[in-house]
Amino acid sequence: LQDAAEVQFKSDATYLVTGGLGGVGLQVARWMVGRGARHLALLGRQALPARELDEPVGDDAVGRRVQAVRELESLGAHVTVLAADVANREELAAALEAIRSTGRPVCGVMHAAGVADARPLLQIDAAELSRVLAPKLTGAWNLHELTRDDPLEFFACFSSASSILGADGQGHYAAANRYLDALAARRRAEGLPALSVNWGRWGTGGMLTAEAHARFAQAGLGPMDPAAASEVLGRLMGADRGQAMVAAVDWDVFKPLYEARRARPLLARIETGSGSVAGESAGAGELLGRLRAVPAHGRRETLAGHIEREVVRVLGMGTDRRLDRSAGLFEMGMDSLMAVALRGRLQSQLQCDLPKTLVFEHPSVDALTEALLRACFAVESEGATADAIAAGAASQAAVDEPIAIVGASCRLPGADGLEAYWRLLEQGVDAISEVPADRWDIDAWYSADPDAPGKMYTRHGGFVEGVDRFDPQFFGIAPREAKAMDPQQRLLLEVAWEALENGACSPGQLRGSRTGVFVGATASDYMEVLADSGASPDAYYITGNSLNAAAGRLSYLLGLHGPSMVVDAACASSLVAVHLACRALRSGEADAALAGGVNLVLSPRGTVAACRARMLSPGGRCRTFDAAADGFIRGEGCGVILLKRLRDAVAAGDRVLAVIRGSAVGQDGASGGLTVPSATGQQDVIRRALADAGVEPPEVDYIEAHGTGTSLGDPIETRALAGVFGGRRDADRPVVLGSVKTNIGHLESASGIAGLIKVVLSLQHGRIPRHLHLREVNPAIDLASIPATIPVEATAWEGGGRRRIAGVSSFGGSGTLAHVVIEEAPTAAAAASGPDRPGHVLALSARTEQALRDLSGRVAEAARRQGAARLADLCHTMSAGRSHFE
Repeated sequence: LQDAAEVQFKSDATYLVTGGLGGVGLQVARWMVGRGARHLALLGRQALPARELDEPVGDDAVGRRVQAVRELESLGAHVTVLAADVANREELAAALEAIRSTGRPVCGVMHAAGVADARPLLQIDAAELSRVLAPKLTGAWNLHELTRDDPLEFFACFSSASSILGADGQGHYAAANRYLDALAARRRAEGLPALSVNWGRWGTGGMLTAEAHARFAQAGLGPMDPAAASEVLGRLMGADRGQAMVAAVDWDVFKPLYEARRARPLLARIETGSGSVAGESAGAGELLGRLRAVPAHGRRETLAGHIEREVVRVLGMGTDRRLDRSAGLFEMGMDSLMAVALRGRLQSQLQCDLPKTLVFEHPSVDALTEALLRACFAVESEGATADAIAAGAASQAAVDEPIAIVGASCRLPGADGLEAYWRLLEQGVDAISEVPADRWDIDAWYSADPDAPGKMYTRHGGFVEGVDRFDPQFFGIAPREAKAMDPQQRLLLEVAWEALENGACSPGQLRGSRTGVFVGATASDYMEVLADSGASPDAYYITGNSLNAAAGRLSYLLGLHGPSMVVDAACASSLVAVHLACRALRSGEADAALAGGVNLVLSPRGTVAACRARMLSPGGRCRTFDAAADGFIRGEGCGVILLKRLRDAVAAGDRVLAVIRGSAVGQDGASGGLTVPSATGQQDVIRRALADAGVEPPEVDYIEAHGTGTSLGDPIETRALAGVFGGRRDADRPVVLGSVKTNIGHLESASGIAGLIKVVLSLQHGRIPRHLHLREVNPAIDLASIPATIPVEATAWEGGGRRRIAGVSSFGGSGTLAHVVIEEAPTAAAAASGPDRPGHVLALSARTEQALRDLSGRVAEAARRQGAARLADLCHTMSAGRSHFE
């Protein structure tokens, strides 16, 4: 800009400056007067009272504005103060007409109005967004349209560096200023004058608070002298530039901060001088020397304590504050600036070259401790060698290890949790309903004619209520991201969290552990919903709708390091997921696991396709094993169980709901067709599951069958059962067959976990629920050959001195087979009685006031139902087995 002509203003023209008589607007007005401007119209929201020239003014806001006008007039300018909101088109038009009525044209616009309010994105609502956008966006557009016919020499917009660089807590302000940049580009494309200046921090005036000034200074964005900044503005106007960023930057400080998360092409050509990092402290190497003086076994605790104190310092907490060392630093309030400052201090103290992304990659005190021990002392992470040895031993010793189910939860048709699910089963509730209006217009999609193209011949299904409801802030998810998320992911997060708390396992306790996540999922209906809505895919579309993200998001949210995967094995998916979880626990790959499945029916197209294949029941019911069986009915839901090795669960004092003795998976192979089941394949997988469990067929009391209710599938499944159990059990003790699909429909990828949880609840309550819709057994089914019975009424399930055992089958449409063997929980040892106490502490917390009230009501009901004898247990679980919130 050195060769650019310095702009001069006409003495007979009127120039409009928005932003009132405060801050940057006033400083620019002074500079314009110094450059020849003699007629200024200063536009602000407040009028200026008339005062005599010699009338004294106070030191209040009005007095300071009056004094500013007198100062400008003393420099030879005629100043008109106009009260108008630039975002109000009518007020602005009236102000411009008042200027034009003087006979002098409006020859230039300086748009410096704005509102700044730093706050996190999650705290910005529509009203706050509109308030910040209005003066920049609406105001600039109004100026653009209402001055098109004026002989403008310039149209200068005061934008912000935040629209180029971004800024913490300035998302809405950055967006408002980015609009100014775009408007300037549009005006120039139309041949109109325009300049948008992305300003950094002005030394005096402006909209920044003292705290914001301090934060920008810490980030290397220094103050600009207003006179010097104004001169740069003049040269930009003289050079006929369309846009430029003007800021005082200490690149040695700012560039490392700006590039902390990723490479920034914008700054690629800028070289830093000293290479110093913000936040470096005195006493370089002091910590390293102290650690070397500590015995090797004590270094971890010494370093962790030091890091904890440094984190407290960087976060600005009280010096005596103790932190949860496993908690996420960014959840505590750390931002990019603080993260790089922390890295700089640690690098200086350890005299060890640390990556710029150190804190982002290791975002907790514990994780930083392990990373720095490895970097500076080549130390293995705590227990790594021992864990490897233990895992190797476990893989040998735990091949037959029983797996304990220590927690469970579900959301199913007609049941929003375990207790509701058991009530549904015990009372023999049929939860099938007509397709709800919030899914699709069933009248538009239905036709009784099964050959009608593009139509479905059934009006029914098993649906979960409220799948459109989700509390994203509870999980730290932005509303915009939540909107792009498949509701299956949302439902899985909720149910998995509930499963952990049902198992008295606070989700925070698992952070950093080798806990696996195994999820059965197949459908992607939400992608069709988004496409039908006309919404354009955004940045969250991929993670929101990829099936793999359903497991990955759960692992990320909880900070889990065990295996994490989504299984697509059609209708066998969730039971295969359980099988894989058990294998991971037995091999030592995982120390705990969340396993289950999810399925939501959100689009009509899958149902139409199933109707075209004649898979569905026109009557809308799964009549499993019945002579009138004519297909299945689609259902939806989610179920998750928390698993541990039995010995680990017993050692931890966990409540064991049931035990998985064994499992197996297989394939139909070359059956009568891709979707045609094979009795031979089913026999093989059931035999292998029993062998894995160490269970003989006569020991099995109950089989939760796949039982879809098809005229072909049901007889094949019973023939397979006859091949395994036939002739090997007494006729007076037949195996009991049932299928929860008669209650809730076929949940497809979640069907297996729904059946498994049914078995767990039946074991706990000592009753096998009745099997619905059975009037006459299919004549192709020979129950006597097994022998088997189907309970048309609820049946007592008592061990009679024997262990109670059940099998759960789930067979996928493409041939994948899974069978799991469940045993009742071992008799718990008598709990050691603690000391008598005069009282107990009941800890209640939530993330909102209303949630706390709701929780209090549920706890009160639990206390009333369980009685005073269980009060100590209730208090203990609420304190130690549940997450605590703000």
